[in-house]
Amino acid sequence: MKSFLKTTFALSLVLGLMQSVRAMEHKLSTISNDEDANTYTIGLVTDEDNLEVQQILKKEFDGRGNVISVDKYSPADLAKGVVMVKRKGYEIVKLKAQNFNATDSADLDMEVLVSALSKDKETYDLKVEKQGEQWKLLLNNRDASKLFFVTNKKFMIGTVGIKDVKIK
Repeated sequence: MKSFLKTTFALSLVLGLMQSVRAMEHKLSTISNDEDANTYTIGLVTDEDNLEVQQILKKEFDGRGNVISVDKYSPADLAKGVVMVKRKGYEIVKLKAQNFNATDSADLDMEVLVSALSKDKETYDLKVEKQGEQWKLLLNNRDASKLFFVTNKKFMIGTVGIKDVKIK
């Protein structure tokens, strides 16, 4: 019986490793800002066999490139909307998928907090497209592999939100 359990455990472990090896990670965009040295990457995890999206990844790095956090979301989570960046109780950046097709594209609404004082928000239209074997993030139909968030700063208060999102 012990031998059977050991064999079953070993087989489960091997199959689990094979599944993780088969997954592919696609970096869509690197995001930086003028507030701090931290950067973020947004990416997808797909099944290598059919390149169907399994997860959406957000990684945060400090100024030295060390990973601070890794968040994973399912396509269903993204369809409901997910908070990508939260600071001091405020939802700074939210993503929500429209028309999510796990095999070739998604339309995304990226809502950013422009001002925590007035609660103003702005929505940017993003698109994720599969181009050949690669996945791309587009902002206004332009490659958005590098984005830059310009912070909204107020005299004597400091940063209150994001003034603009630019392609670098």
